[in-house]
Parts: sequence; structure tokens; C-alpha cells
Amino acid sequence: MPLSAAIFKSEEKNPVPQCPPRLDVQTIQPVLWSRMPSSFLKVETERVSERHGWVVQCLEPLQMMALHIPEENRCVDILELCEQEDLMRFHYHTLRLYSALCALGNSRVAYALCSHVDLSQLFYAIDNKYLPGLLRSGFYDLLISIHLASAKERKLMMKNEYIIPITSTTRKIRLYPDESKRHGLPGVGPRTCLKPGFRFSTPCFITTNEEHQKQSPEIPLELLKTKALGMLTEAVQCSGAHIRDPVGGSVEFQFVPVLKLIGTLLVMGVFDDDDVRQILLLIDPSVFGEHSGETEEGAEKEEVTQVEEKAVEAGEKASREAPIKGLLQTRLPESVKLQMCELLSYLCDCELQHRVEAIVAFGDIYVSKLQENQKFRYNELMQALNMSAALTARKTREFRSPPQEQINMLLNFQLGENCPCPEEIREELYDFHEDLLLHCGVPLEEEEVEEEDTSWTGKFCALVQRIKGPPKPEKEQPTEEEERCPTTLKELISQTMIRWAQEDQIQDAELVRMMFTLLRRQYDSIGELLQALRKTYTISQASVSDTISLLAALGQIRCLLSVRMGKEEELLMINGLGDIMNNKVFYQHPNLMRVLGMHETVMEVMVNVLGTEKSQIAFPKMVASCCRFLCYFCRISRQNQKAMFEHLSYLLENSSVGLASPSMRGSTPLDVAASSVMDNNELALGLEEPDLEKVVTYLAGCGLQSCPMLLAKGYPDVGWNPIEGERYLSFLRFAVFVN
Repeated sequence: MPLSAAIFKSEEKNPVPQCPPRLDVQTIQPVLWSRMPSSFLKVETERVSERHGWVVQCLEPLQMMALHIPEENRCVDILELCEQEDLMRFHYHTLRLYSALCALGNSRVAYALCSHVDLSQLFYAIDNKYLPGLLRSGFYDLLISIHLASAKERKLMMKNEYIIPITSTTRKIRLYPDESKRHGLPGVGPRTCLKPGFRFSTPCFITTNEEHQKQSPEIPLELLKTKALGMLTEAVQCSGAHIRDPVGGSVEFQFVPVLKLIGTLLVMGVFDDDDVRQILLLIDPSVFGEHSGETEEGAEKEEVTQVEEKAVEAGEKASREAPIKGLLQTRLPESVKLQMCELLSYLCDCELQHRVEAIVAFGDIYVSKLQENQKFRYNELMQALNMSAALTARKTREFRSPPQEQINMLLNFQLGENCPCPEEIREELYDFHEDLLLHCGVPLEEEEVEEEDTSWTGKFCALVQRIKGPPKPEKEQPTEEEERCPTTLKELISQTMIRWAQEDQIQDAELVRMMFTLLRRQYDSIGELLQALRKTYTISQASVSDTISLLAALGQIRCLLSVRMGKEEELLMINGLGDIMNNKVFYQHPNLMRVLGMHETVMEVMVNVLGTEKSQIAFPKMVASCCRFLCYFCRISRQNQKAMFEHLSYLLENSSVGLASPSMRGSTPLDVAASSVMDNNELALGLEEPDLEKVVTYLAGCGLQSCPMLLAKGYPDVGWNPIEGERYLSFLRFAVFVN
């Protein structure tokens, strides 16, 4: 029987479920709704006089962003997309498509998108706390792709090259900020290493000048920097397990977009020292907080406790600038850990750059002292009267040697008393070496002088120690407090990576790779520094502006390596090579060109162009410009010739390119090969038989061809092309010589 038969007496024998006509059942029906704004308009009303009536005005407009659906001819508030999963995903993928179109410095698309997604929309999206997480991530990525990605990539391309001008600022750089030898904050302090700058252009949609659109669209960096810092501070202070509804709906969407933006602005160098300090405090206030001497720590702790007690008595809380917990002290999802690894990697780069700059600063001051002392000893020697010829020859040998041998003699401290360098100057270099090892995290071994035991048991123990080695000292187990409190960036990274690895099983392979790379960097600081010093070059203050222009042109060429070549890219490449060849630094500093690897970059361009399997070269003008550049590169230095000699086989394989064109004379791969051995007997002797056989084979092939150009002008057919043959003979003229 139905339920109605049990409840209603009139229906007790009716098997069909019934309801009395007077009974109404209330049900909820889905209806259309519109989202109310989080804050309402601030309306001001006033009445000037009884005759004029009331004035109602609204000074601050209330902004909203709507998504237009053309098929349905309606608009939806973008904040309502959290209720419509399909629309939200579609819009997110649209934003990702926009970001992909701007990739690899495609500034033309970036300018076109500025008219579609302008700055007001982007700033509204990154400011809004109620935006769904997917869209929040998409808008942040789009802002970076349109306005910042190109400048960031150019900075990263020059990350491993250190060109340092010798200025008064450079000479003031020290490894440690004070005598306590406590590590300074990474990324804070004077930095003089030259990096390419970035320039923006105001979006203008009624222009025909293509030069205007080579730079990234303009964005107010000061405003963006302030917003990014504020959002990161708020995110760190309002994070934790007690937060029910984080911004974006999850911790991942709350932190990843902001950290990505902060990392981009850090690489670009937008933040000043105070901003970097604030970011470091948000990462870990216990490590990057204000430090003072160990002797003052106890007194400071007592003062802090007294202040806190007074504050509690007064019913107030002691306000602190840094949050209670830093970002690394909380439990984070894997995507946030990945962004934190990139931030920590940037801080490691800052420390490495600081060490390189400190070495350059010390080297400049140290060599000045060596030269002053050398001049003093030379004057003493010139004033000496009673010296034999043999003693005079021995004393003046240092001053008669070439500069490289002189510096080798001065720094050869193993000579002992015969070393011309004074003891105090030697000690200064030893002290700096110890400070550098300490800064790199290498523990210094303290040698203990022990009294020799002459008894037979002592002699027996000494014999055992010689065979077995000295006993290892027992290390005391560190307490939990000592393990939890890192004091340097190296300790912080090591402990954090180990803690993350022990917390949970890591699923993201990229995170594992980044963590391992960070850990390896902490224990390979000496090798990393040696590698960086090979890419370090010092210049005078007068060459700074020319060097920055050179770096800008080189950065543009490197950016073009990753894109498909077209007519516009060919023109940009030719102009970039021309800017480098017209720069004074190119001829004044041949070693700098080799340090920057310019020949490798230009060779890579040629490989990309000549590597295509086509009968005709797609970009002959660009190949000619590359070859002309490499010929100049070889002529400015014998060391540069040696660097290009490594690519001789490839140049000879493509030696037939451009030989038939008189306009490319002097600008072909064969001319580059000839320039790499021209007037250099040492390299010419290094030519191998297969290389010369290639040239002879090509020369024989030339003898079987006619020259249509000469036949058209009425010359007799001699059976071979003299233009091509002359080039190969010219190469053999440089390669073969009689001793």
C-alpha cells in the first residue's frame, strides 16, 4: 500500500498514491541569477541650494569584466564562470592560445592582442580575488607572454656571461658586507655586471612603421611591481591550513601565478634592494631576517622578551614586519615547490655573480698593489751602485720579462725567499682565498700541531697511523634546534630539498630534476665558479655604452635562432650582424668576442640555413653577412682564428656555396676557411690530408664546368670556371707553404 493509505483515512483502501487537493508540496526550481558586485558604488548626494535641487554624483566607477558569447548574443560576468565549467575551460584555453601566439618574441601578435586584451583587463584580472583559479593562472601567463617574456629571455641568454666594468662601484664590492664574515643577502647590494637592457613601445594601432613593433608592448613596471609585492605579501600572510577559501580556490592557484610574475620581474631586474629584502623575508624570515653579531644576540633576545611582556600587559600585540612563517616553512603543493625552486635558483645565480664581481674587485686592487711594490723595487734597483753584473742580471730578470711571465713570477709563492712578492701581499691573497672557500661553503681544515711522542708506544701508534691513517674525530650529533636553523642560502636549500623529499612521494619529474640541480649546485660551488670565471671579462668604464649596444645586438641574434627564418628575420639578422661589426668593441676586444661565443652563434645561424636540403640557398644575403662577420672575426685575433679552425671541416663541405656569384666574393664559407689559416703557419700545419683532398676534389670538379657568364660575353670556352677555381687556388695558397 502507498504512504497516502497510511496517512489519510479516506485513502486507506486505495492502492494508488493520492494527495488531497488542499496539500501543496513546495519544490525549488532552477532560475536565472546574476552575480551581485562585492562592493557597491559610492554615491555622493548634496543639495547646493533649495532652488537648484539635489546633486547625485559617482566619482569612482565600479568595474566588471564580461565574457561575450556571440552565438547566444549575450554577455556573462567573468566571475560567474565558476558555475559554468565548460565555458571557463574554453576561456582558459583561449588565453593559453593567446600566450602561445606571443611566444619566441612574436611582438607583432603581442601588439595585436593589446587591442583585444588591454592593460585595464589584465590588471583587473590579477587584482580580483574572486576570479576562478584557472582564469587567474591564464591571465597571469598572458600578461607575462605579451609584455615581459621577451625581456626575460634576453636576460636569461646572458646569464652565464659576466662582463664587468672596472669602476669605483666595482672596486667597493666585497665578499662579505662586514667584518663578521656573515653572508650578505643574495640579490641585495651593488651589482655592476653588464646585462642587455629592455625597452618598451607604446601600443599604437594606426602605424605603418614596423620598427615600432620590434620592442615589447609597454607596461607600467612600477605599478606592476607594487601590485606583485602586495599580492605575494597578502598570500603568504593569509596562507595556512586554517584558510578555508584561498584566493583562486586552492593554494596552487593562489601562489603559482604570483610567484611566476615575481620570478620574471626579478630576472628582469625591476626590483630594488628593499623590494628584494621584502621578498626574502617572505621566503624565510629566520634566514634572511636582520642579523647582528653573536655577542649581541643574547642582549637582543632579552630586550625582545621584555618588549613582548610589556605589550601583553598593555593588551597589545608586538607588530613585526616579517610574517610569523615564511613560504618555505609551510607545506606546499608540488606546483608551488617548482616555482620556489626557480626562485631559489635565481638567488644562487645572484650569489655566483656576487662572487665573480668580488674576485674581479679584489684582483684589480691586488694587481695595483703588486705594481706599486714592483715600481718601488725597480727604483731601489736603479739607485743601487755596488752590484756585480751577475747579481744585476738576476735582479733585473723580472723587469725584462714579458708581462705574463712577470705576473707568473710574482704569484709563484712556492719560490719562498726568492719570490719577489712581499710577505704581507702574499698573506692578503691567502686570506682572500680562505674567505672565498668559506663563502662557497667549503669547510677549512684546521691543522693541529701535536707534540711528538718519543716513547716506544707512541712510536708504534705513529707507525699504525701512517699505515691506517689518522683516526677520524667523533662528530657530535647536532640537536634538532641546530638542524632546523639554517644561516646561509646553501644550508637553507639543502635542508629544504631534503625535507621536501622526505615529506611525500614526488610525482612531478620536472620538480625532481630542479631539486636535484639545486642540491648539486650547493656542493659544486667551486666548479661552478671556475666555469663562470672562464666566461668573465673586464672592460674599462669608457667602453660600457658600446658593450651594452653589442650585447643588445647579440641578444637579438640569439633570439632569432629559435624561430623559423623569413624575410623579416633575415633583415633583422643582417642588421644585427652589421651593428656588431660597426661597434668599436668588436675590434678593440677580440677576446671578449670569443668569451661571448659570437662565432658559435653565427655558425649556428649558417648551419640552420645551409642545413636545408635545397638546391638553392633560401637566404643568400644572410649567408654572405654571416661569412663576412666570421672573416672579420678571424682577422682581429690569432686566437679567434684558432677558434674558427675547429669548424674547418663544415666550412669546406659547404665551400661551393656562393662561388658562382661575383657579389658574394669575399663572403663565402670558403673565404671563412681561408681566413682561419691566413698568415698563421701553426694552424696551416694543422691541416689534415682529408681537408686538402676535399679542396683538390672541388678544384677538379671546377675544371669540368664551363662558365656561361664568360661564354655570353664572347670569351673562349676553356673548359672550366675560373671564378670558382680561383677561390680554391687562393685557399691552397694560404694552406700550403714552404718552410
